[in-house]
Amino acid sequence: MYHYTECGLPNVYLVNGRPSLLIEDIDGLHSAIGKLLVQKPGALEGDEIRFLRTEMGLSQADLGTRLGVSKRSVLRWEKNQGRVSRKSDLSLRALYLHFLDCPCPRSALADLMSDDDPNTKPDIILLERDHLQWCLSGQ
Repeated sequence: MYHYTECGLPNVYLVNGRPSLLIEDIDGLHSAIGKLLVQKPGALEGDEIRFLRTEMGLSQADLGTRLGVSKRSVLRWEKNQGRVSRKSDLSLRALYLHFLDCPCPRSALADLMSDDDPNTKPDIILLERDHLQWCLSGQ
């Protein structure tokens, strides 16, 4: 098992990855991570916001413009120095799904936000690559 810290998230592990080997399909791996983040219950954490933003190739100012907030707000969210509003969290998730060209009803995203406990710690994400794509380990 390989602790994949290169993605900027502290809780991602690759079941069939080894540090000495080339990781196949980095884009697919990052898409799988992003989809899992979008589907997680509760508010996004700072490192998760940064991951989604950088995957979309957006600066903090660009993301702020798209969400109707300042660059400073995005910076604070990413440093866990300010709480992201429910509207901005949902909008970021929808923006990422649009970036991936994966439509998702807004109501489905809203259901994920029902657990708004700020003390919720991110679960460990275990991913493995089958012969076609990266997926959640054991699925």
